[in-house]
Amino acid sequence: RVLPQFESTYTELFDGLESELARKGKALFNDVGEQAAFRFLGRAYLETNPEDTKIGKDGPKLISTWVLFNLGPLLRLGLPWFVEEPLLHTFRLPPALIKKNYNKLYEFFESFSGPIIEHAESLGISKEEAVHNILFTICFNTFGGIKILFPNTLKWIGRAGTNLHTQLAAEIRGAIKDHGGKVTMAAMEQMPLMKSVVYESLRIEPPVALQYGKAKRDLTIESHDAIFKVKEGEMLFGYQPFATKDPKVFDRPEEFVPDRFVGAGEKLLKYVTWSNGPETEGPTVGNKQCAGKDFVVLITRLFVVELFRRYDSFDIEVAASPLGAKVTRVLPQFESTYTELFDELESELARKGKALFNDILFPNTLKWIGRAGTNLHTQLAAEIRGAIKDHGGKVTMAAMEQMPLMKSVVYESLRIEPPVALQYGKAKRDLTIESHDAIFKVKEGEMLFGYQPFATKDPKVFDRAEEFVPDRFVGAGEELLKYVTWSNGPETEGPTVGNKQCAGKDFVVLITRLFVVELFRRYDSFDIEVAASPLGAKVTLTSLKRARQIANKIDNPAAVLRLGFRIEPPVALQYGKAKRDLTIESHDAVFKVKEGEMLFGYQPFATKDPKVFDRPEEFVPDRFVGAGEELLKYVTWSNGPETEGPT
Repeated sequence: RVLPQFESTYTELFDGLESELARKGKALFNDVGEQAAFRFLGRAYLETNPEDTKIGKDGPKLISTWVLFNLGPLLRLGLPWFVEEPLLHTFRLPPALIKKNYNKLYEFFESFSGPIIEHAESLGISKEEAVHNILFTICFNTFGGIKILFPNTLKWIGRAGTNLHTQLAAEIRGAIKDHGGKVTMAAMEQMPLMKSVVYESLRIEPPVALQYGKAKRDLTIESHDAIFKVKEGEMLFGYQPFATKDPKVFDRPEEFVPDRFVGAGEKLLKYVTWSNGPETEGPTVGNKQCAGKDFVVLITRLFVVELFRRYDSFDIEVAASPLGAKVTRVLPQFESTYTELFDELESELARKGKALFNDILFPNTLKWIGRAGTNLHTQLAAEIRGAIKDHGGKVTMAAMEQMPLMKSVVYESLRIEPPVALQYGKAKRDLTIESHDAIFKVKEGEMLFGYQPFATKDPKVFDRAEEFVPDRFVGAGEELLKYVTWSNGPETEGPTVGNKQCAGKDFVVLITRLFVVELFRRYDSFDIEVAASPLGAKVTLTSLKRARQIANKIDNPAAVLRLGFRIEPPVALQYGKAKRDLTIESHDAVFKVKEGEMLFGYQPFATKDPKVFDRPEEFVPDRFVGAGEELLKYVTWSNGPETEGPT
């Protein structure tokens, strides 16, 4: 029942998401995704829709509370450490607080797991023990995995952009067509890119990253470089990404590479250990590998298949949550907030002739772009508006991936003036620090002081290191990103528990990109004055040159109405007999017409006259704004100039 139940359940999910998108312009995947997951599991395992039972739509909430209590020691909720440590990481949360929720789940599975319970009893397992195990398997293992894995998979595919989406859609639809229009196991075997994408999602962000347990015997653990001896009874802690992002195994381990496991890349699957063992092996009684690993892979494949069976592409926004990625509201909230900001700046400029813009990161970015001048501004405006136009007039993650100059400008502003330039700390062990020319030995406990620009302006790495070079990281220049260390680590890597890299580095880059996009979406250019301040640059705007066209913001509705009449007159064809002898003149010729001769007129010959209208075949929203009103005498859709009236 798995394949048909998955298809019907996730068809319902996508229908619901489309409706919410139509109403609100955005749709949070996580909540409805969890409802769909529990509905699917009930239908597939128990032949029951949980929403039609006493438990109703409360299942996911009951499960999430129970899982939270069990995983509390491993979670971070984003609270201050002095709250989280004693609350979550010191003592076990009291089970009594969730006993009522657990009992509701128990009663549901007891009522609808009849055949499974009977089979368990035939094996000598009591009914009570069987129900507890069914509940744990479906709720903790399977639902818990889907709750984390599906949003994470959606996140990575969404970030990869339209090119990947197009390839997946073509592959998936082609294979389904070749198998009679149905999703089958055989059809999915003919989708190598889809399978690789699923494995890559599991590799780059394992759904269960943290593991621990006591050694049952003395053992030896080997890495590439060292051997560790472990005694029986010692506690072991495992962090999956140490293995799944091993740079000695995987090329570009911190990047999502969709076709990593296609063709010869399948040999790398033995190093994909999200399931607590190699992907090329299976679970046994003794190896502790995830018993449901193949089911997890299957349903994740089905999720990707159903997604691209239905859609050509999609756009997402992502935020962190304690359990997996959360599709949230960053992009629209940023747009609305910074629209308000720019409105206020324009008002202040109009009143005072200048407007102070300050903070740390954004003023520094504004400073460097402002100093670069009009030529850069023109290039950024063209790139940004073009990409937005190509993505339906919206700022999306995929649209921003098509803005290489904008991305380079953001990285260059972070390189030339890191927002946090000074760092210090005590050495936790003896270590050796090497530069190009020298070696420094540091003793445990000695104080270290770091000044970021020593690295980010290294003249042996960066050409013209003291200059702001907007396109430094475009094309082959992307190779230099590994030397951009504003976040206390290479830009090409990500934060881990041990490396002290800025946990919010990707969010900082995202919102800085959004700032530049919103700036040049609205303005053609701007002028600034810069002064020093204790925290970053003090930037004063002295002019903002508003764009001729701003999406969805036309100040003169009458001008817009006239546009429609010019580019597509409602009555384009006209004819009649000359009532007298007359002469008709065009730009280049004179025509003599005799009384009684038939005349035929085609309005667009006049309303799209290239000697009158610039870009006559284009719809230019502000064509008749301001001085453009002079052109209204050439708008003749009514069989006469728009500036005159009928007689």
